[in-house]
Amino acid sequence: MGSRAADFLAPNLLTGRLGLPFRLGGPFGLTLQAVPRLDLAFLSASAGDLFRARRAMGYGLALRTMLDRFYVELDYGWMRVQEPGGTWGRSSGSFNAQIGTQPFDLWRRR
Repeated sequence: MGSRAADFLAPNLLTGRLGLPFRLGGPFGLTLQAVPRLDLAFLSASAGDLFRARRAMGYGLALRTMLDRFYVELDYGWMRVQEPGGTWGRSSGSFNAQIGTQPFDLWRRR
């Protein structure tokens, strides 16, 4: 949450996510799901340094809905990064939009 899609490329990554989804009635009869979320990640070049390396914390809000046969997710969040032995850096914001088709359902939701 709060980072650009390919901002962090790391061979060793551990991520924890905490969120609480709420369902809301939206415009045009849509059902919206709002999810306030907190993400915490550890990134390192080697597996032995995972908890001594770079940390990232993201927080924000994700909105999800279905439009006909398309899944739509919009989220805005802020992220802070901590270098090893340093303090947390400044927060930077990011907006992400994901639109995809509905996955194939063998049982047609029965």
